[in-house]
Amino acid sequence: MGFEFLFIHALWALPLAGLPILLHLLFRRKSPVVMFSTLRFIKSSIQHTAARRKVQRWLLLACRALLLLLLIWAVAQPARILAQGWFAGQSTIAAIVVDTSYSMLYQEQQVSLLDRASSTVEELLRGQLAEASVAIFRSQPAPADQPEQLQSARQLLTNWTPLTPQPATQPLAQRINAAIELLKNQEASQKWLIIISDLQTREFPQPLSRLEGLRVALIDLQPTQPRWAGITRVEMIPRQPIAGITSDVLIDVTGHADDSRAISLSVESVDGQVLKQFPPTVVRFDAGGHAQERIPVVLPVQRWMKLRASLQSDDPMSWDNTRSLLVEMAPRQNVFIVDPDQTLALPRRFVQLALDPNEGRQADWPLMVQSGSKPQGQADVIVELWNQWPDQSHTDNVRSFVDRGGTLMLFLQPGLEQSWPALDEHLRQSLLGLLPGEPIIAPINSAPYSAQSAANNDPLLQGISLDAGSLGRLLVRRWVAMIPNDPNVTVLLRLTSPQAGTSDSPPLLARRNVGAGRVFTWSTLPQNQFTNLALHPVFMQMLVSTALAPANQSTAQNIEIGQQLQLPPRRADGATQLDLEGPNQQITRVNLGESSGGQFFRSQPTVLAGSYRWRHGEKVVAMAQVELPAGEAEIAYRNAEQVTNPADNVVVAGSLAEMATKLTQISEPSPRWTWAIASVLLLMCAEALMGSISHLWKPIRLGQFFSPLPKASRSTESN
Repeated sequence: MGFEFLFIHALWALPLAGLPILLHLLFRRKSPVVMFSTLRFIKSSIQHTAARRKVQRWLLLACRALLLLLLIWAVAQPARILAQGWFAGQSTIAAIVVDTSYSMLYQEQQVSLLDRASSTVEELLRGQLAEASVAIFRSQPAPADQPEQLQSARQLLTNWTPLTPQPATQPLAQRINAAIELLKNQEASQKWLIIISDLQTREFPQPLSRLEGLRVALIDLQPTQPRWAGITRVEMIPRQPIAGITSDVLIDVTGHADDSRAISLSVESVDGQVLKQFPPTVVRFDAGGHAQERIPVVLPVQRWMKLRASLQSDDPMSWDNTRSLLVEMAPRQNVFIVDPDQTLALPRRFVQLALDPNEGRQADWPLMVQSGSKPQGQADVIVELWNQWPDQSHTDNVRSFVDRGGTLMLFLQPGLEQSWPALDEHLRQSLLGLLPGEPIIAPINSAPYSAQSAANNDPLLQGISLDAGSLGRLLVRRWVAMIPNDPNVTVLLRLTSPQAGTSDSPPLLARRNVGAGRVFTWSTLPQNQFTNLALHPVFMQMLVSTALAPANQSTAQNIEIGQQLQLPPRRADGATQLDLEGPNQQITRVNLGESSGGQFFRSQPTVLAGSYRWRHGEKVVAMAQVELPAGEAEIAYRNAEQVTNPADNVVVAGSLAEMATKLTQISEPSPRWTWAIASVLLLMCAEALMGSISHLWKPIRLGQFFSPLPKASRSTESN
């Protein structure tokens, strides 16, 4: 950067600036000497006045010369050439940061923004950056062992393939910062940073900084009139559905505020066969551009199914018009109710009916319930009703069952807390590893307590009616008081006193994670003179929900593209090696490996959306559905001024052609200062005119218009 002159030959006229001085020296005249006797009285005054006029004349000459100098300098048009040789120099390096997120699949005039970005990069490599060393940064970071490096444009073109969409695992601003660091660590006479993006808000959470020392070109591919709608979420409520039982499908849609779209829902097999088709539903977007629809469904009897939500009309960004959710019906759980001495036959009967109201007559019911003095066969869930504390051996066996991933349900008879202090210390510590807290002796309350939900956001409670009015009718007069004091304990239902100002809220139902399993503890028995728990609707819902396999153990996994698939070994039929079949029928061998979270079958990050199958031989042991990123369906743009502040080293354009035009305008600035040049010329003409008139025009005194009278006349008048 520097100053140059648009009309440099005008500087040959600079010597003319000395013309006023030359003319003054050539035509200088001496004042005539006139002898006059009285001159001796004013001699000193004349000398002082002459000296002062001499200084004024030289100052006037200097001003005239300076005016001529400035005029010639202005006519030569000095300009600061900002873009002179922006793509030319002894050594030029460039970093091209191109947005390859899925939002770039937006189509404008039958061409996607990503295709425009791809052709722009090719044109740069063939044109302006043909002699430069270039590094290309995409939305997804390169592998750690293959970081972005500077290469010749010719080498990049030799290996060039059109850009493909990638999940944006981090904002594009972070990729730009990585490109800036690469440029700053290199030596070059010119350093270029070229950004090609549609300027999504999520890609630029804050304006770019640290652009000093770089020449920046921002190519804004933002659509002129974006109009779209997309499905961002499909969710099953509850997450673990039961065949024949009504569940809800929650669909989130995003689009333009106050617009409306029709959506449809279908239930399909994993092979794409439509099992159920629901009629279209029209949703209207709120002021924020969001809409939500809840559709009740009754799923058929199949192990795996896909719920597919679709928009009824197409738009310029079609990839988000459909979204699927893979659902696994609740797998059959073997439940065993332990009743060693048959002393609690009535509570046991209520528990058994709550777990299986059809008593085995419904073939697709996910719970197979048995009872006896001790578990027989392979149990997934054990239910125990304690009217006395178990011995050490029984406690150890139960703890071992839970550690291996089993689910334990405990019902405690009120009054057990009285015998707690008398237990052996070792037994108490073993029991505390299962209970939500240490039992305490609390005063007996005359008024009953009612229940309330304590963990509304817990996935276990999804789909269960926990409104305050219904829970307020669940009454408990006696319970085993416990104070949870462990981070692995979650209180699901609490007891509240009807008396105002009472602060204690003891747990009615609490969950404790123990090893790989879970322990659910009810602080009272389901049927006794102290509670109506067994007859309340929430009892069956909670009991069945807690007995089902936890959602995180499901063999149906839903993830977004770019993430890894993982499967715990307990779902792999004891195998140490599985085959993973992708959407393109390509099979990858995956071995059981160790990680920070334990042992898993873990794949490489996914690169294709669609259905994946984990196979053990010919048997499919688990499935996964990979969807495109929902976050990139939320379109919100930023203005270029909000991304980078205007500066001399920043050019913003909508295309490569526009960028070239702007660079040309900067490189060849048009003449300026015409008004200043005209003003100087006008002043010089006025000064010359006044100087010429001063020799011809003499001031006229007002006394000349009033001629004095002759002396005789004045004398006569005075007489």
